[in-house]
This record gives sequence, structure tokens and C-alpha cells, in this order.
Amino acid sequence: MRNIYYTLSIIALLVVVFTFYDYSKYKEQRLNNAHSIGRSTAQDTKEYLDSIFTISNDAANKLAVQFTATYHSEKETRNLIQAEVNRMPFLLGITVAYEPYSIDPEKEFYSVFYNNRKSSFYKIEDMYNYHDSSLITAKWYTQTAITKKPYLSNPYFAEVAKELVIDYSTPLFSTDNDQSKRFIGVVTLSISLDLFTEVVSSYVHGKSGFVFITEQGGEFITHPNRSYILNENIYNQLNNVTIEGSAKKNYAKPSGHINFTSNYTGVQSILYHQTSDITNWKIGVVYSRTDLLGSPKNLERKIIHIALAISILILFVLIVLIKKYFKHSNNFWAISIIISVLFLLNVSVIWIINLDLDYSEELTDRTRVYSDNALKSYVDKKNNEQRLLGKPDYLTIPTGTFIEELLVTDSYNMSVSGKIWQKWPVEHDLKDNKGFHFIQAAPNGRSVLVELLSKDRLDSATWLYTWKFNATLRIFFDYRQYPLDQHYIDIKLIYPDMTDKIMLVPDFESYEALNPSSRPGMSDIIFLPRHRIIASYFSFSSLDMKTFFGQDRVDKNSEFQLLEYVIVIKRRFITPFISFVIPFILGSIIIFFLLYSLNKNKDDKSGVTVMGVVQGMAALFFAMLLAHITIRNKIPTPHITYLETFYIVNYIMTILLILVVVMYSGPTKYKFLDYKDNLLVKVIYWPFLFGLIYVITLIKFY
Repeated sequence: MRNIYYTLSIIALLVVVFTFYDYSKYKEQRLNNAHSIGRSTAQDTKEYLDSIFTISNDAANKLAVQFTATYHSEKETRNLIQAEVNRMPFLLGITVAYEPYSIDPEKEFYSVFYNNRKSSFYKIEDMYNYHDSSLITAKWYTQTAITKKPYLSNPYFAEVAKELVIDYSTPLFSTDNDQSKRFIGVVTLSISLDLFTEVVSSYVHGKSGFVFITEQGGEFITHPNRSYILNENIYNQLNNVTIEGSAKKNYAKPSGHINFTSNYTGVQSILYHQTSDITNWKIGVVYSRTDLLGSPKNLERKIIHIALAISILILFVLIVLIKKYFKHSNNFWAISIIISVLFLLNVSVIWIINLDLDYSEELTDRTRVYSDNALKSYVDKKNNEQRLLGKPDYLTIPTGTFIEELLVTDSYNMSVSGKIWQKWPVEHDLKDNKGFHFIQAAPNGRSVLVELLSKDRLDSATWLYTWKFNATLRIFFDYRQYPLDQHYIDIKLIYPDMTDKIMLVPDFESYEALNPSSRPGMSDIIFLPRHRIIASYFSFSSLDMKTFFGQDRVDKNSEFQLLEYVIVIKRRFITPFISFVIPFILGSIIIFFLLYSLNKNKDDKSGVTVMGVVQGMAALFFAMLLAHITIRNKIPTPHITYLETFYIVNYIMTILLILVVVMYSGPTKYKFLDYKDNLLVKVIYWPFLFGLIYVITLIKFY
């Protein structure tokens, strides 16, 4: 028999080794896949950055040749630079500026600047003296004039363009009679920092994250948070975190990645960096570690496998030791305690895993969007579906939300207040000044209050509407895993006139960060006493109304597109644990002591009689039933919650114990019950109880 346990112990050891190997390989593969995404994003952004400056350099050289080869009138100059700007949409504009009197003996200053965003021409000399080397705004000219070489500026606020720009300047030379070259002016290509940041950020592939660029000294050139630009240094942020090795040394390398806690998002993140071949600028791509790694469900299952394999190994090893060093009478209790503890530890492992569960584990009936790329892909897909049916494309309306207060009022109702804004084309008549409708509005009275705060002209083509709202919404919460439950509060918005082909889309450009861990669109001062907010993001879903609202069904569709703002909350475990789990544990202990004290001898005062056990069980049963009813009243869910199964297990144990007591005290003799005064039933009580809990926990969470 001992040899069998030795063999089983060796097999269990091999299984433990395999589960650790499987866990390690999967974790490595998961991390490698994440690194592949991060490195690919950084590399793509670097290649795009290099291509911009290669194109800009070629364009500047081309213009330089054209302007020095022959004289151009002001009209010809304007046409030339306007055509070049239109060819390169990433440009804000192009400037041609000359040395004093080099073009016209009667003109000290001569320059032409074309602003593509405003489609207007300007004369720089009307705004400031671009020959003044003391002016930061004139460095695009003065630095080029000093070095007689191409010059790439750091970001600065352009006085004429009235926004942050980066300039790339190339000198103009004329050839004198003696074939010597004389500096006569500058051709400058200006890149809008806002547009540049927007385009660079679009390289985040589907996942949440953001891109930034720093110059060689570490100062931010682009960043989603404009206050960082030229005011913050990446090295200062990296020096504030503890990581393996030197962050500064790592970032100084041509490429690599750094694990750190982002000051911007406040979460554990991974920074992937590359160095531009042309400018030596550093391109950084930051992903939330949680968002990048994705759903941890498979990893959690492998941890459960490891815990179970280790438990089996410990059990076999201890059985061998018990049989060798313990007397036969104590073997049962030792094995009972070991099995019970192992079951309890495995349940605890699953609890800890689920308490730390992140929002990547989510419902699958929605399409999450984190970036402009993902949004564009979704809209294009829906428009293609429309075209296949011979219907017009959707009119997309950028919509943003900001939640100021949030309260889970009961099991299925939630109160929320905040602001919603939308950007509408000026030619569209917004009916009743209301551009959205809450699909989940609670049916009790006036559950939604909306007030228009402002209607502002954003630009010549766009109205910006801003509303404040207070709404009570009916949200379906899945309580099957209570009290380890995680909920997705999906606030669904749709345009009120559902017969119009209007699709509400997230207004991404109004948010500094989009990774769910940073909770975009949520006030930082919101506090939920029973839950903690762990993430927020935008998603899309479809709703089949099964009606055409009286419209011609040939032209209409009964399926409508919904914009969802999803808030992920996790229950605070301590309150239900104290309120409901501890009473279950105490009840189980009382049941065991009643069983342990059971005595057939009515005259023996040291134990509990059969009638005493039955009475004690009856009282305990009603106490457990009352606690169970309290849970059902607290959470009127159509499902059986995980916590309720504890009480169901208690009912089963109570009924089985009463059955054992009746059989034990009856005239019929049962060897199983009579062995050493009902010893076997007593020693299997805790393993059976925790075994049931473990099996139920596996079914609920595996």
C-alpha cells in the first residue's frame, strides 16, 4: 500500500512540474504577444515620423530649387506653396521669407505664409520681425540664417498660426557672378502639433494606449496631455518609479521597453520606445499592462490547475508520513484536517484570483473601441453594410460623456448625473435641441431630466451642444457570482428619432487618455460605498426593435446602432463577507460540535442527546433560512448567487446530519456509524463540506 502512495506522489509531482511549465510557457507567450503589439506600434510610428520628415525635406529642397532657379511673382509664389501644402495634408502651412532687400530693393522685408487650416495667406513681417534672433518665434528663420543649414525646431507657439507648431526650414541661396553662394532666405514647412499628435496617436492598434514623442533631452514634443509639452521631462517620470535596472539608461537605448507606473494614467504600464533615424527624437508608446495583456481567464485557470496539483501532491506525501509516524487511531483525523485545509486553500486561491479580476474579462456582445482607428473601422463596416442594401451612409455625431455622480440605488436601478456634449453639422436641424435618448430610462415617472447648457459655434461647420442630465436607469446586473461579482454599467445612447440614419460615436478628441484603466469620462471624486470603479470605455452594440415605427420597411431597418458608455465596477468584498460568510462558517462549526458531542447514552451528561441534536439542528436551520431570505431580499435576482450556495450546502449538511443521527440512534446497527462511536462521519464532515464548496466554486468561476 505504501508503494502505491509513493507512486501516486511521484505522479503528482510530475503533474505539478507540468502545470508550472504550462503556466510559465503560456505567461511567456501572452507577454510576447503583448510585446509584439507594443513594438509594432512603436516601429510603425517611427517609420511614419521618419517618412514625414523625409517628405518634408524633399518638398523643402524642391521648393528651394524652384525659388532660386528663377524669380517668382507674389502670385506665383502663393500658387506654388498652396499647391505643395495641398499635396501634404499633415502640413499646417509653408512660409517663404527673404533677407532684407534681396528680392525687391525697395522692400526690406518680404515673406509669404499660407495657413492650410484657415486657407489664408499672411505676411510674417506684419506680425513680428522674423530677423530678430532674440525672438523664439523667429528661430525658424534666424537659426537657419546663422547655420546656413536645414533646421528642425522644437515645438513652440507660432504667433501667426496661433497654435503649437514644429518647423522644418531649408536655406535659400543665390549664385553670384563669381559662382559663390549667398544666403537670401528660407523655405519653412510648419507642422501642426495638434494634427501631428492626432495622426501619431492613430497608430495605437485597437488596444488602449497613447503615443508621445520626446526630443533627445527627454522633453515632451507631443503628448495627449498638452500641459506636458515642453514642461515635463520623461526622465523625471521614469526616475520616480522602481524598476529593474536603470530606466534612464534603458530609455537612452535606440529601442526597448520599460515597465513602470504611468504618472499620466496612474496604472501599471509598459513603455515601448524607438529612436527616429532622421531627427533622433524618441517615440514612446504606452499601454496599460492590463489592457495590453488582455483577458486573464486562461492564466487564472492555469493557476487553479497548479493549486490543485500541489494540493494532491501534498495530500499523498502527508498520507505517507501519517501512516509512518502516527498511530492508527489518529490517522483519520490527520487526513481529515489535511484534506479540509487543502480544499479551503484552493477555494481561497479562486477567491483571490477573482477579487483581483480586471475589466478585460467582460461580456462579448459589444464592440469596444479605444482609438480613432478602431472607431473608423467600425463605422466603415456599418456603412458598407448600408451600401450593400442600397442605403445611404450613417451621419456620425461625435458624442462625449462626463459622469459627475453615480449611485447604485438597488439591485437593478442606477442613478447617474453629469454632462453630455455633441458636435453637429450646422446644416442639420437638431430637433427640440436634444440629440440623445437613454434607452434604459426607468419606467417610474420622470426618470430622466435633461437641460441644455449651451450651444456654441465650434467652427464654421460645427455646432457644439452641451447638456447636463440626471437619470435613473434600469441596468441588468448579473449577480450569479455575488459577492465576487463584477458589473458592467452600460449607459446606452441613441438619437431620439430612430428612423434617421444617425449614429452617435465617441468624441475621442475631447479626452486626454482613452485607456480604460484611467477611467476616461469619470470624475475622480466619485465614491461608491459598496463598489470600486476599475475602468470605463466606449463600445457599440445593436438593438433590434422589431418594428419600423410606421416607416416603409423597404427603406428602413429594425436594427439600430447604440453608443454605450461602459463603467466597470467591482464589489467591495469585506461587507458581504462579514454579513453572510462568517454566519455560514459559525453555523457549520455549530453543526460539527453537535455531531461531535452526539451520545447514545441518555444518562451521560458529557455529550448531547439525539433529541438535543435534532432541536439544535432545527434552530440552526431556521437561523440559516432567515439569513438566506435576507440575501434574497437584498438581491432579488432570478439566478442563484454564489453566496446562496453556501446556505444550500448548509441545508444539505443539516438534513444529512439529522439522517445520520436518526440512523445512529435507531435499533438497526450500521458498522459505518458504530465504528468508534460514529468516528467516520465526524472525520468526513469538514472534507465533505469544503469539498462541496470547492466544487461549486469551480463551477461558478472556472
